[in-house]
Amino acid sequence: MTVLYNTNFTHNPNAYLTLAVQRAAEALFGGDNVVLADNRSLVTLAAAGEHATLICLDGQRLNRRLIERVRPAFRTTVLWLFEDPFMLDYNKANADLFDFIFTNDPSCVASYAGKGHYLPLGASRTLHLRPVLADDALEYDIFFAGTMWPNRVRPLRALLKRFPDKRFKLICPTNIYLPPLPRDIAAHAIQWPVSHESFVDFANASRVTLTMFRDYASHGRAGRATAPGPRLFELGLAGTAQVVEVDAGIAAGNFPAIDGVACCDNLGALLTETKALLTDPALRHARAAASQRAVNKAHLFENRLQQIAAITGAELRRLPAPTNAPDAGIRRPRVLMCTHSTMRESDWGGVEVYQQTLVTALAGKVDVFFWIRRERTCTLMHSDGTVLEQFTMPEIGWLDTLTDAREETVFANVIPQYEIDIVHFQHLGHHAASLPIIAKSCGAGTVLSAHDFFLVCSRYNLLDYNSVFCNIGERTVTACDICLQVCESIPPGGQETRRAFMTEVIRSVDVLLFGTAYSEQLSLRIYPDLADKRRAVLGIPTPGDAPGATVARAPRRADDKLKVAVVGNFLRSKGADTVLSVIETVDPSLFEFHLLGKAEQQYEEVFRRKNRANIIYHGRYNVGELNALAACDVSLHLSIWPETYVISLSEAWASGLVPIVSRLGALGERVTDGRDGFVVDPAATT
Repeated sequence: MTVLYNTNFTHNPNAYLTLAVQRAAEALFGGDNVVLADNRSLVTLAAAGEHATLICLDGQRLNRRLIERVRPAFRTTVLWLFEDPFMLDYNKANADLFDFIFTNDPSCVASYAGKGHYLPLGASRTLHLRPVLADDALEYDIFFAGTMWPNRVRPLRALLKRFPDKRFKLICPTNIYLPPLPRDIAAHAIQWPVSHESFVDFANASRVTLTMFRDYASHGRAGRATAPGPRLFELGLAGTAQVVEVDAGIAAGNFPAIDGVACCDNLGALLTETKALLTDPALRHARAAASQRAVNKAHLFENRLQQIAAITGAELRRLPAPTNAPDAGIRRPRVLMCTHSTMRESDWGGVEVYQQTLVTALAGKVDVFFWIRRERTCTLMHSDGTVLEQFTMPEIGWLDTLTDAREETVFANVIPQYEIDIVHFQHLGHHAASLPIIAKSCGAGTVLSAHDFFLVCSRYNLLDYNSVFCNIGERTVTACDICLQVCESIPPGGQETRRAFMTEVIRSVDVLLFGTAYSEQLSLRIYPDLADKRRAVLGIPTPGDAPGATVARAPRRADDKLKVAVVGNFLRSKGADTVLSVIETVDPSLFEFHLLGKAEQQYEEVFRRKNRANIIYHGRYNVGELNALAACDVSLHLSIWPETYVISLSEAWASGLVPIVSRLGALGERVTDGRDGFVVDPAATT
């Protein structure tokens, strides 16, 4: 099977060439034997073992490390270059990755050390074929479209001067490196690009279409090609009469003989040929029809692919899926956890506990690394705490940075350098949200655990400007914009823009993990495309020697106070204010509150100020140490936001406590009221 992979931007003006090649390959080899890959899918396709041939198109912006990663999976690798000789130095640097190189410029063949073959581009029936119109159906006399390289100005001005009464259609975009258009050209020209379809339609509706080649170096030293580009063939199929200015650098032998195309090597000949076509409708129609027949016969992309097949002898059919098991001697998989912190930091919570539980469970089976960004430093660290590398970064804060070139670049280098197989995104706080896109483009597998609602909103706990759960699944985007403007000073449209970006992030994630069905369903409500993604509701294992382990409890005396455990970090979002209200409400002679978890400084000050005997602040407890918890009777879990799992609830159950929980999110989903706990409204304090 043949895998086609466009190395350039997928949405640049030449993206139609990839579409044309894909359609030609499907017509020639069969749709079941051709697949179009991108950065997200190339590694997966290579790993399937059903594809023998990789054809990389264009050559610009080739991701070398990605190709290095997938190359062993293919019997034959082909690079079809579209931008020689202008990108020759860049292309030569990547030539070692390929078995065969097909260049659009014959002068470059020798540069590829025996691998090179000249192969011009072509035309596509589905994109370029138009009927040759009758003279009275034409809308324009002279059409030209192209960037206004300096060599193109003189011929165009000469045509305007020679034929002042003719209807010109000029598409003449410029760029910051070129001088402004002369007034006479600017008066007739559209100075921005048009779609490729419009370009073909304009040509079809014109008596004469002018083709001029580029003479301008933007990369390296080459300023001109030695053979025609795709436009010659595209316009030939479009049903127009072409007048082509053949540059002196184009050898006659490199210019294909296409019936009906007038080739001019000087300005006088160009003006003469144009006049002949403008004044003789029969001649114009005959030449347009002749060039269309010639291109349709020998210069389609199907013809070019037949040449590739003949020269390479590549296997172009789908292969049977391999049945052999992976090599038992292969190295251990390497997993990079991208996170906001680890348990080695001073502040940690459930995410960090989960990470450490995974590291412990995978010990000896998987090599685990961490990618952490704090303040102005990104750190690559082994799970044993060894710092492997550190990189200086700009300060971007906690939330919400969608892209950051510095981190993206370093991250893209780390993945292949350390041969990372899977990147597990535990959290994107402190990081550029684009990192899953980068990881996928580097060929790594990607997993994202939705520990909160970062994908859904930058206010990842879904508390609005009143610090109340916003019920975002029922909110309009306009309501979100109002909230974000009040809370974060984000201008209107920010939520929709962010969600559009996160849709691309989600496309780059292979597997999404959710703690409960609630968090999965809410995410699906915001991103319906998640329905097509691999995802699982797995929960989170309980820390300790064994998941779900219970702790022996001492017998209770009848006169004991009811001991209430408040488990986990003592934060406002976790219901700290509600807990304090409960403490103030109840009789201190009957209730004793044990606060197990790190409290925010403001609450530590409250504890000191109140100095009440029935408030015992234990502070942070070690993972898996449940004895202090087991000494209690009930636990409070009163989060005011819809948490996605809550490890402390599992710990309370394992310790034999009866939990009293908020009905929001995972807490309300995991606890069945009256059976294994009690469910209350988060605002209730009695």
